[in-house]
Amino acid sequence: MATTPNQKPVPSEDYANMRFNAGKLDEFVTSTESTYTDRLGQEHMTAEGIRASADDLRSDLASSDAGKGASLVNTSYGQSVEQILTQTKRANGLFQESFANAVTYNIPSDYANMQLAIDDLHSQTISQGKKIIINLESGYQEKYGLKVQNGDFSKFYIKSATGNTPVPVADDFIGVVGPDGGTTITSGSVIMAYHAKGPVLGCIFDGRQIARTLYFALGGSHGWSDRLQSSTEEAPNATKIAGGLNFRHATFQAQEGSIIVCENAIATGCLLNSIYCERNSIIHAEFCDVQNATGAGVIAMRGGVVNADTVNANGCGIGFWAARGGVISASDSTANNCKGNGYRCDTAGRINAHHTSATGCLSTYTGASPYAGITYVAYRSGEIAATGSSNASSAAVNGLLAINGGKISAQSITASTCTSTGIQAQSGGSISADSAIVNGSVARAVYALNGGEISINNSTITNSGGSSVTAESGSHVSCVNSTITTSTSGSCVYANSGGKVDCYGSTVNGQASGQFGLRANTGGIITANTATYSTANITINTRSSDGIIVA
Repeated sequence: MATTPNQKPVPSEDYANMRFNAGKLDEFVTSTESTYTDRLGQEHMTAEGIRASADDLRSDLASSDAGKGASLVNTSYGQSVEQILTQTKRANGLFQESFANAVTYNIPSDYANMQLAIDDLHSQTISQGKKIIINLESGYQEKYGLKVQNGDFSKFYIKSATGNTPVPVADDFIGVVGPDGGTTITSGSVIMAYHAKGPVLGCIFDGRQIARTLYFALGGSHGWSDRLQSSTEEAPNATKIAGGLNFRHATFQAQEGSIIVCENAIATGCLLNSIYCERNSIIHAEFCDVQNATGAGVIAMRGGVVNADTVNANGCGIGFWAARGGVISASDSTANNCKGNGYRCDTAGRINAHHTSATGCLSTYTGASPYAGITYVAYRSGEIAATGSSNASSAAVNGLLAINGGKISAQSITASTCTSTGIQAQSGGSISADSAIVNGSVARAVYALNGGEISINNSTITNSGGSSVTAESGSHVSCVNSTITTSTSGSCVYANSGGKVDCYGSTVNGQASGQFGLRANTGGIITANTATYSTANITINTRSSDGIIVA
């Protein structure tokens, strides 16, 4: 730089330093280099360097490689999400195989209900170290619920004499009165742990749409449910021996820094959310069945973290929903035929949806507004990683939508036969979906507008009702080395109102009658070097009022 700065202490109002720093500001904003050096010789990142580094918090987060993925997300506990989820999986001493020498008490023969039994027997688990099984006899219906607080109750195991036949709540079910009183969401539970280690749940309850919540852990509590062994701990067991059906608010809920392990549990038919985690809590719900929740099958809010890998969330209002900094790992999961969204992120929520399926998404769940009918939706800085041949086909509206700063990574995804658009990014949203298959969309196959960004290189984009690939209003689509064919009523590639499409090296043909393979309009830009195409609406390599096509 022409201006030479001096070494005066920071902050300096010296004129030479001010002129030097003005140049450095331009270097920070404009330079394509990743770093710049300040007047004191210290190196800092430019805007380009920050962008490149961020592209790397996102690719690493989506990776399943060792040292990446969930291991990069830290928590207020001083450990990564991966460390905590590993520690909470089937901790030793908290499942029925460790209760071989336990004493059994029957309900209602020995005690009228669970609360009376545990209140009376708790001292034995402390002073004598006993493990106690609370056996719910045939015909028993739960009325009052069980609340444990300010202690360790993990030496109690709750089971049913009827095996996997659900234990119903009574017609006049009252349930637990929570710490906030009888009219709040903390009341009406079957089991509540408050500032406590809760009992192990080893049976299934039927909430009958009367009880609010099955197992509620709050105030830094721990809760557990049992499961049968599989050939490996990394595989589900088809038979589920713990959990709940038909609860009004949630089946398993953790808040205020609590932890619940409900691996391989059943949590179906909930009138709101099956697995509900918020306020810096953790739920390990791998291999769970959370089908047909009216609200969300799995929801993480306000810094909550849920491991929901290999979870079945078919038929829910929203399959998986992360919001307000919530994080969900949902690899190998399914959210087919959901009534609003399959996978939904907003307000800095994150979902790992590697190798997932969310076909047949409907638009009938009003709780998913304003984005109902969209299979994978990320907005307000929410991020979804749906890599690994995921499926977003047959959506009532869109297969993928990133909007208002939302980001979706979906390499090798299939988004076919969507009623509106297969893949859409707008208003600062971005989607990376290279090697995708997008066909049969009624409106458009790929659509970027209002500053949206889409990368869909090396993809197959066919059979769209409107233009197959569209970028407009300052947006950008990169569909390099792709096959782009057969638009029913529009052009194959369309750049409009300052939008840009890069389709060099692609095969572009099969546009509708009277339309074009390449069409630029109102300042649109198309780069099609070495592309194969049939027709263009303007002379190639000539600037016009419609825009420019470079080929």
